[in-house]
Amino acid sequence: MTLYCRGGLDGRHFYEKELKPTVSLLERLEGDSFSFSEDAGQVKVLPSATFLYAATKIQTAKDVALPLVFLIGEYTKASELEVRKSMINYLAELEKLALWMMLAKPKPKDRRQRCLEAIKYVQDRSAQRSNPFMLQNEEIDVIKQRLRTGEYGKGAPSRVGKAVLERLNEFELANKNQAELTPFHKTLQLEHVLPQKWQNVKYWSERWNDDDANTWLNRLGNLALLNQKVNAKVSNGSFDLKRKEYMSPYPLTQLITGYSDWSPKEVEGNHSRIIDLAIKVWKL
Repeated sequence: MTLYCRGGLDGRHFYEKELKPTVSLLERLEGDSFSFSEDAGQVKVLPSATFLYAATKIQTAKDVALPLVFLIGEYTKASELEVRKSMINYLAELEKLALWMMLAKPKPKDRRQRCLEAIKYVQDRSAQRSNPFMLQNEEIDVIKQRLRTGEYGKGAPSRVGKAVLERLNEFELANKNQAELTPFHKTLQLEHVLPQKWQNVKYWSERWNDDDANTWLNRLGNLALLNQKVNAKVSNGSFDLKRKEYMSPYPLTQLITGYSDWSPKEVEGNHSRIIDLAIKVWKL
């Protein structure tokens, strides 16, 4: 797959061989109909097409669309198992790079250059160049720090929070050999367990103060995936009400039902569990 129309390549050939397949790939990604499950037994880590596509919709990581389409194009064209395995491994590395871009917010020029270098690296492994997919130690440290202290419950960062929690739930479902989130993906929303208007509910005002709420309200440990209807139903309710509705297809949401209370102590514990899972999923 080429990224530009080389000299002498006529328009029809370019459309049929380059543009049309690329558009088809993007449509499959957008429709959540692309996966690597047929090669699951051949590689240690399967990348998430859903997470990678979500990254292309986030401003600070959108340039991953370039290597994403390139790598999936090479994967779908390849007939040799070793080539397919190689593309899957690159896509797993790209997933971690996309996470770093989401969280670290590199300059547009820098992220674009790194994505183009990633394509060049795959195209010509014989060239003497460093692997642009691989994160440096300081970049990994940034990911961990932003996951631990970042706020992802409102505004533009909520798209990052939703993508991260979807990926972690997807990993847990795969471990249990259960269905993917695909059927529910379009109706997913981020639920604040401690509600944004917590002061108006006696249960919450008895357990929380402004300082604790400001610390934990929009961190990952206080966020859960729910479908739109359930989220609207429980949004500002007490924890007892919410817990009854948290028996959902999403493993990390289900785990919250195991708590009898939801004070800063429980949120901190849930937050640590999510961060530990993220470190495991992305091998940080």
